[in-house]
Amino acid sequence: MAAGNPTSLKLKTADVHENSRNRDVEEAGNDDFVLPLEKLKLVSRKKLLVLDLNGLLVHRVFRFDRNINVQNYPPPDVICGPFLGERFSLFFEDKERCTDSGFKSLERKDKPIFLKELKKLWEDPTDLPWHRGQYSLSNTLLIDDAPYKALLNPPNTAIFPESYKFDMENDAVLGSNGELRLFLDGLAKAADVPSYVKEHRIGQATITESDPNWDYYSKIVRRFVGRW
Repeated sequence: MAAGNPTSLKLKTADVHENSRNRDVEEAGNDDFVLPLEKLKLVSRKKLLVLDLNGLLVHRVFRFDRNINVQNYPPPDVICGPFLGERFSLFFEDKERCTDSGFKSLERKDKPIFLKELKKLWEDPTDLPWHRGQYSLSNTLLIDDAPYKALLNPPNTAIFPESYKFDMENDAVLGSNGELRLFLDGLAKAADVPSYVKEHRIGQATITESDPNWDYYSKIVRRFVGRW
C-alpha cells in the first residue's frame, strides 16, 4: 500500500457518537460505512471511575462554629480535572445509591457501614448516563479510602488510597508524578481493569480472609450472598 493512503475497513454498523459521525465515518452505501483504521482507535470506550469525593479529593469536617477562622490552603491541582476527564468516565456515587449493610464501623460504633456495589451500576443503571452493558467488571474501577465499601465487589475492581486530610499540605498523590496519577495513566492504556489492578498494587490492602477483622466483615458478606 502506498504511503499516505489510510487503510479502510468496511463496517455494517458503526457505534459512533452522533457529534463525531460526520467527521469520522464516511458512508459507503446504504448500510455500509468506511472507517479508517486510524480513526477506529479513537472510538474505544473510556473506563469508568467510581469516585468517593470525601476522603479522596476533599476532607469534610464538622463545623461547630460557622465563624471559625480556617487557614487557607492552596487549591487542589487544577490539572487533575482535565487529566481524569480526558481519560475516563467519572461517577461520584452518593450514599443514596449505596447499600446499608446493617453493621457498624469498627472504628466508630455510631457510623453505619455502607457498601458500594458495582453490580448495581452495571445491571441497573436507572437514571444514570449510560445503558446496561456499557460498563462491566472489565472496565470499571472503584476508588475509595474505605476498603470495606468494596466487600461485595469482584476482586481487583477497586483501589483504596489513604484518606486525604486538610492539613496534608505536601500531599502530591495526584501530582504530575504522584503515585495515583501514574497508576491511573497506566490504567487508561490497559486492556482491562482487573488484570492491571492485580499487577499494580497501590494504597491500602483489600479486605480478604487474611484480614485480622475478617470474622466481622465475613458476616456482612454472608448476609448478602445469593441475593443477586
